[in-house]
Amino acid sequence: MSAVSRLVELAENLEEIVTTISEHYQFEVFDFTMEIYVPSNSTVEIYADKPKDDTYWIVIGTSAYSTISCFQLDFWLDNQLIIHDPCFQPQMYKFESFLLRGMFVTAKHKFILRVVNPNSQELMFKMLVYMFKIPESLYYKLQQKYYKLIEDFVKS
Repeated sequence: MSAVSRLVELAENLEEIVTTISEHYQFEVFDFTMEIYVPSNSTVEIYADKPKDDTYWIVIGTSAYSTISCFQLDFWLDNQLIIHDPCFQPQMYKFESFLLRGMFVTAKHKFILRVVNPNSQELMFKMLVYMFKIPESLYYKLQQKYYKLIEDFVKS
């Protein structure tokens, strides 16, 4: 089996996970928008704590817009660095679906966004995030299945 066909199989299995969640569990899909002003040659960090309710966030996808085409973007969920791009170019990421990229992006406690503007111009940055919450017990079941899929893919 070729690497491409194995990758297609992995993507189909990830889609099955999301479909299973939506069919068997009631969960809230929500989105939020952050608008951030970053002065020239400055850094802005945004911290958001998730409510302490024994649920996990699963980030489905994001989109971004900015007034400057190259700046540093760092994005953490809990203590896991999800994005580090020293020259983030939002026009290349109109909508980034993490599940389609094969990433199971989750958070239980917080997210942190850092925007570094090394330019002499001011920066306006807007980010739209789509996610849903699931119970902790379901998260662990999905994690077991998901990591088994990844492990099988890597071994093949």
